[in-house]
Amino acid sequence: MINIEPITQANRPLIDNLIAENWAGPFLVTRGILHDTRQHAGFVVYKDGVVLGYALYYLADNDCEITALQSLQEKQGIGGALVKAIVEKAKNLGCGRVWLITTNDNAAAFRLGNSA
Repeated sequence: MINIEPITQANRPLIDNLIAENWAGPFLVTRGILHDTRQHAGFVVYKDGVVLGYALYYLADNDCEITALQSLQEKQGIGGALVKAIVEKAKNLGCGRVWLITTNDNAAAFRLGNSA
């Protein structure tokens, strides 16, 4: 069974390190906006104390943009669970839209988008 938890001050350094390793972070650009991922809220998935994935989001106006989504074990439902957690959070915050940008070579993201 997996556990999904908000990113907190306690687990933030671990997430920041994973972003540095996997994304050459902490900075990324979407639609011409420079984001510092260290400032973004998000969720982390654990199983037996091991991180299986994480997702970050950015709120602007009435929108919620997923800025980072990383599943460390593919085809286990981790990405879908993270998207679901962010969608629920966005609904609770009154956001009208949740969205993300991906590259055209990210087949896993396309599959995730088609199942959401």
